[in-house]
Amino acid sequence: MVRDNYMDNPLLELIEVVKSNYGIVKLIEAPKRLFTIRLITENCRVDEPFYKILENSFTKHANFIQDFITNKSSISNILSSFVNLKRLELRCNNFKSVATWDCLKDLSLPFLQTLKAIKIPFDVLASLIDNTNGYLNEISISYVHNDEFSNKRIIQAIYKNCPNLKYLKLLFRSSNILELENLLTRCQYLDGLFLITDMYLYNDYILFENLFEVLARSSPTNLFKFKIYINKTPKLESLKLFFDNWKGRHPMLLQTIQYNKHWDEPFDLIEKYKVEGIIKKYDHVLNESIFEDFDCNTCITDNALNGLTEICKSIKVLELIEVVKSNYGIVKLIEAPKRLFTIRLITENCRVDEPFYKILENSFTKHANFIQDFITNKSSISNILSSFVNLKRLELRCNNFKSVATWDCLKDLSLPFLQTLKAIKIPFDVLASLIDNTNGYLNEISISYVHNDEFSNKRIIQAIYKNCPNLKYLKLLFRSSNILELENLLTRCQYLDGLFLITDMYLYNDYILFENLFEVLARSSPTNLFKFKIYINKTPKLESLKLFFDNWKGRHPMLLQTIQYNKHWDEPFDLIEKYKVEGIIKKYDHVLNESIFEDFEWIEQKF
Repeated sequence: MVRDNYMDNPLLELIEVVKSNYGIVKLIEAPKRLFTIRLITENCRVDEPFYKILENSFTKHANFIQDFITNKSSISNILSSFVNLKRLELRCNNFKSVATWDCLKDLSLPFLQTLKAIKIPFDVLASLIDNTNGYLNEISISYVHNDEFSNKRIIQAIYKNCPNLKYLKLLFRSSNILELENLLTRCQYLDGLFLITDMYLYNDYILFENLFEVLARSSPTNLFKFKIYINKTPKLESLKLFFDNWKGRHPMLLQTIQYNKHWDEPFDLIEKYKVEGIIKKYDHVLNESIFEDFDCNTCITDNALNGLTEICKSIKVLELIEVVKSNYGIVKLIEAPKRLFTIRLITENCRVDEPFYKILENSFTKHANFIQDFITNKSSISNILSSFVNLKRLELRCNNFKSVATWDCLKDLSLPFLQTLKAIKIPFDVLASLIDNTNGYLNEISISYVHNDEFSNKRIIQAIYKNCPNLKYLKLLFRSSNILELENLLTRCQYLDGLFLITDMYLYNDYILFENLFEVLARSSPTNLFKFKIYINKTPKLESLKLFFDNWKGRHPMLLQTIQYNKHWDEPFDLIEKYKVEGIIKKYDHVLNESIFEDFEWIEQKF
């Protein structure tokens, strides 16, 4: 069975069931270039003749395939032909078949950057990692039986072969604490660490004092994002010592995960270290919780509402969808949880029910100090928002361009601790005023689908570089007449890591002058900036691209995406390959729709 029937689509998913059609080779060979393959089997029987045909048919695309996902172990010959493979995802269906993956031990993937594995034996993965050439920057390994030796073997393979490692998810045995320290010392670009305790060996409890001591002492400069899957609760004393030893470093993002068990005990301690600037964000989450994320219509019946109020004592995320007639008793559901951190207030009703919003405003008061994330498409919410004194993330969505004027009520809103702002169809002058009233904590801004003129475009860019010194990610509609303001932004926002520029799709006479844009990006981009997305309405000349890449020499290899609505652009492929070989480009994509990737994701597609 085939998931995709587009002849020119660069992604193909093959799902093998009981009996495969050998004519599938025609579909595989039809595309000009195939970049991603998902080969999924629901059949335990190995059809060797079928796999021989697959192997031969993939030969045409062998130089182009960069992403391969499979749950089939007998694919070493197929994989060995993918000489430029960048991403590999392996999934074992069950623990009984783990031995069949041994055929991958001698596989060499010199350009592999991302490795994701589920239920794959450590010795196989360690051999795979040994046969890479140092490009691996993301490793995610889950659900693996292991002993101390195999656990030690995989950690050693990682720190000996992955000097550029940025993200790591790994099952960790406490007896290998010194090997973990070696990894932290050797992998100096590590940015995020997800440690899992062995859920199958309950006698192997992490010694948190030792772990936290090593993390505080040996974590590289860039590492401040931690997730720890725990099988017993650490003492508050060990947490306190961890935070005390972290002073003077980048504020940490910490998540503890404990299967189906709430852990409210450290809340006051966490709040103390948040105030001191040692912790930026902390969550204790459950592996499975029906009511961790909950949504309902505001017209919910009284009986249902009463039942949910009793059940939903522990919800942390609440989505309210307003339709025609709202149930004012919704206040019971809002006030039921001990603490509410995220609210999504969505309306499908053009009429403003002022009494209902007054009730909402009052009922949110209980959670005002805790709410950190607010999402809405309702403009008349300035009073509600102003009470959320610790709000960290705000997402505003305007339903249509005709109602943009109603958002003016937010111009005087002050959100001093805001870190993330996402806006869809919200006027630039409103957003500029919002940004002016923050206190420099904004590190992520995403603005889409906005009519604008040169002045308002200039106004928003100025607001950003004057008020966002810690900005890390920016998505913004950009007018070419404001190229100097863009350069000011690049100069002032020295922590910028990812930039997504959109040309104005509604003003077709305002074409980006790519020569000027690329010149400014190469000349003025801060040191950390190497991830670019550009939504284009006309195709740049290859000469301007070539000059851009030539001027980028000596900098961090770039991740580049060009987005052109529903239009393929194969012309620069050979040029891109040349600069990949030279180490100037790490990854390039030309996509037909920006929704294929998250706004600030350059590696993994959403689907």
